[in-house]
Amino acid sequence: MKYSIVVRKLLISICALALLSAHAMAQPPQLDQINIHPLLKEIEVTGSSFGPAPNVVFFDNFEKENLFSDTLSRLTKPWFDFVVTHKESSGNIAHRAKDPVKAALGQLSRTQIVVDFGKPYTEAFVAFSVKVPKGSTFAGAETPKTFPPVSSWKFTWLMSGPRGLQDMDKFDVCLPSHTGKGSFFLGGNSGKLSYIDNGESWWQWDDYNHMTSYIKIDPDQPTQNPIDYSWSVVNQRGIRERAGEAPASNFAGTDYSFDRIHIPGWWGNGDNSKFDGLYDNIYIAVGENSLARAVLTDNAIFSKSSFSITIPPKSWSGSRITFDMDAIPHDNVYFLHLYDNKGNRSAKALRVCLRCPKMP
Repeated sequence: MKYSIVVRKLLISICALALLSAHAMAQPPQLDQINIHPLLKEIEVTGSSFGPAPNVVFFDNFEKENLFSDTLSRLTKPWFDFVVTHKESSGNIAHRAKDPVKAALGQLSRTQIVVDFGKPYTEAFVAFSVKVPKGSTFAGAETPKTFPPVSSWKFTWLMSGPRGLQDMDKFDVCLPSHTGKGSFFLGGNSGKLSYIDNGESWWQWDDYNHMTSYIKIDPDQPTQNPIDYSWSVVNQRGIRERAGEAPASNFAGTDYSFDRIHIPGWWGNGDNSKFDGLYDNIYIAVGENSLARAVLTDNAIFSKSSFSITIPPKSWSGSRITFDMDAIPHDNVYFLHLYDNKGNRSAKALRVCLRCPKMP
């Protein structure tokens, strides 16, 4: 078929525009400016290429009691039935994995935040900060700053249905789980994603370990296509990351979806008389845009960070995002990094300081 010169030029122009459009869509988020609005108790971030918003189903930093959980989450019981808060010497408030009052009475002292997503999902991003306070022990350990020889702590447990942790036809995965002697893995009773590095090489004693985990099951061909996963930890020892694919057959016979999470998933075995675990800055997003997120660190260069938390947006568009000031720590200078729903991180970070004097 022959085309006129005019038509050929038009086709070339259309193709060029399509390529430019595809290139623009592939651009990572661009951060331009940050504005603080004290009267609205909001922080506003502007830029471009932010992409679609994540579906955040839970966030809590425990500083304002049930402020965030009441507006974001689907807790299976009232917030005050789940959460046991602890105020640290620094003034920070966190959730305790062990209820000391019940422990002293000889009762089951495991405290679990249980979030029901409302329906099954195949993709999730989970972030939280966790620590063993100074002088206490890791779950199952007899002495401080040691890992026990037994399986002892499932930090979070993503599962299908209320019996997903025990019914073998239901999907479940712990993100992550300590299996003994400092070994950790991403997996559950129905299958395994991957082992991760031994905790001796990355776990930070007496301070917070800021962890993230991501999982994506192919919603169209869940039994055939690999399951994507990633895990990371940021702390005073640096940044450790692991990502890859796991065969779908690892979870053969399950329903390849999840509709709830337990935090902590479980702890037990060994000696837990001196165990104490603190959870903070818990963030959970589910659905196809789970990787889109805003992250606060203590360094403008992400790879040099020793602190990292994920915060929920109040509103999100392709060029403007707002955040509740109560979701952001007030004690220091932080830097905001933005990820889109493909996991691309902004090259630039914006400085955030709620208590710093306003620049003239």
